[in-house]
Amino acid sequence: GWVLDRLENWQVGKTMPVVWQDGASIPFRGEVFTLRVVPDLFGATPRLQGDKLILQLNRAITEQRIERLVTQWYREQALQVFEECVAHFAPLMGVAPRVIRVSSARTQWGSCSARGVVSLNWHLVKLSLPLIDYVVIHELAHLKEMNHSPAFWRVVESACPDYKELRKQLRAIRVG
Repeated sequence: GWVLDRLENWQVGKTMPVVWQDGASIPFRGEVFTLRVVPDLFGATPRLQGDKLILQLNRAITEQRIERLVTQWYREQALQVFEECVAHFAPLMGVAPRVIRVSSARTQWGSCSARGVVSLNWHLVKLSLPLIDYVVIHELAHLKEMNHSPAFWRVVESACPDYKELRKQLRAIRVG
C-alpha cells in the first residue's frame, strides 16, 4: 500500500528532499514513520510511538533544529542497530572489529580499515534490516579478506546466502 509506495520512492531517490516539519516522512529500518512535532514545556528525546516519530520541542521550532534533532536521533539509533548486528554476526564469522564507528560518508555505506575499524553510514538505519545486515556482514568480511576476491565473497555468502540479491537492491539506492 501507501507505506510501501512511499518507501520504494524514497529508496530509489525519486522523492523530494525531506522538508523538516510536522508531517514529514521519516524512513527507519525499512518502514516509514510520520514526524509529529509537538510544542512542549520541557522538550524530550525523539521517540517512536506507533507509526509516528514524536519530537517534543520546548523552544523555537525551526526546520534546522528539527533536522539537527532527528539526525542526532538517527545517529544514536544507527549505533545501537549496528552494534546489535555486529554482536550477532561477528562471532558467527569468527571476527572481532576493534571499533564500530558511525559515519556520514557521502559515497559509501560502509568501510573497514586494516586496523579493524568498521565504519557504517548512519543513513543505513533508514533501510530494511536485511540490507543493514548485508552491509555489516560485507564490512566484517573485510576483517578476513581486505579485498573483493572470490575468497572474500565466500566469507560474505557464509553469513548472508542471499547477498547477491541484497547487493543488487543496495546498488539501486543512493547513499544518504
